[in-house]
Amino acid sequence: MNRFTPVVASLLLLMVYPAFADDKSVQDAVKFDLRAIGQTQGAGVPNAIGAGAFVPLHATANAVTYIDVEAKANLDDRSGDSSIINTDVAGTTLSTSTRLGYRWLNESGQMYGVYAGYDTRELKAGTVDTTVVVTDPRTVDFQQAALGAEFVSSQWRFDVYALIPTGDTEQQLNSHYQGGALETYGADVGYQINDKTKVTVGYYHQNGDVGEASGSGASAGLKYDITNNLTAGLKVSYDDAFETRVMATINWSFADLLKGDEADHEATTTGATEALNAAPEQRDIRVHDAWAGCAHGWRSCGCCHVCCL
Repeated sequence: MNRFTPVVASLLLLMVYPAFADDKSVQDAVKFDLRAIGQTQGAGVPNAIGAGAFVPLHATANAVTYIDVEAKANLDDRSGDSSIINTDVAGTTLSTSTRLGYRWLNESGQMYGVYAGYDTRELKAGTVDTTVVVTDPRTVDFQQAALGAEFVSSQWRFDVYALIPTGDTEQQLNSHYQGGALETYGADVGYQINDKTKVTVGYYHQNGDVGEASGSGASAGLKYDITNNLTAGLKVSYDDAFETRVMATINWSFADLLKGDEADHEATTTGATEALNAAPEQRDIRVHDAWAGCAHGWRSCGCCHVCCL
C-alpha cells in the first residue's frame, strides 16, 4: 500500500489547503480541471486509461502554485509485442503520479515553471515473446522521483526533466527475466504551428537494467486539438534498447464544463497563459527487461540461452 501514499497525501493536502486566487485575471486563466486520459504502449510504458486533476493551490497576479495528480489502470500489452522488450505486461494494474509545481509569467507574458513529484507503477508479468519457457510470473512495484522545468512563449515550448527510480529499481519478473526501472534525463522543444497543432522534438538519455538499456534516444511528437476539450497526440521514439516505438495519446478536459463559458475560455487562455493550466508531462515509469538467468543455472551457446535442468 506504500505506493499509494503520494496520492493520498496530495488529497489530504487539498482538503486543508483549498484553491483560491488573489487576482481575477489569473483566476480566469488558471482553473481546477478534471481530465480523462488514455495512451497506447510505448518505449517501456504500458497501454493505459485513467483520470487526472489539476488543482491551483494559490494564485497571485502573475503566478500560481498547483498540484496535479493522476491515476491510471495499466492494461495488457498487444499480444506478442512486449512494451518492455521480452515479457508481455499483463493487466490490470495501477499507476499513480503526483506533481507539485510553481509557474509564473514574466513582463513579456512568457511562462516559466518548475515542479517535483513522485510516481508509482505496479507491473504484472504475463507471457514472453521469446522461445524460453518461463515460470513463476510475478507482480512487482516500481517508484520514481521526478524533477522538471518548463518555458512557454506564444509559439515555443522548452522542457527539461529527470526521472529517477527509487527503492528496488531492478526486480525479478519471472523465472528468467528481470525488469529494471530506467533513469531518464531529457529535453523537449515544442512549436505551435497554429491554434490547434503543436509539434515536438526531444532528446533523452536512459540508464538502467544492469546497463542493458543504457544509451541515448530521440523522439518526435504531434498534438492536435480536436475541440477545446479534446486533444489527440502521436509520439515516435527511437533508441538502441527499444528501437522504434509509436505511442498514441488522448486527453479529454472537463475544465470548460466545470467553469462554464467557452467564449471566456478563448479570450483568457491563449498563448503562454494556457500553459499555466496544463498538466505536466513525462509521468510514466519506464521499464526494460533483460535475461537474468535461470533458477536452475544456465549456459549460452552463443546465439541463445539454455536452461540447465
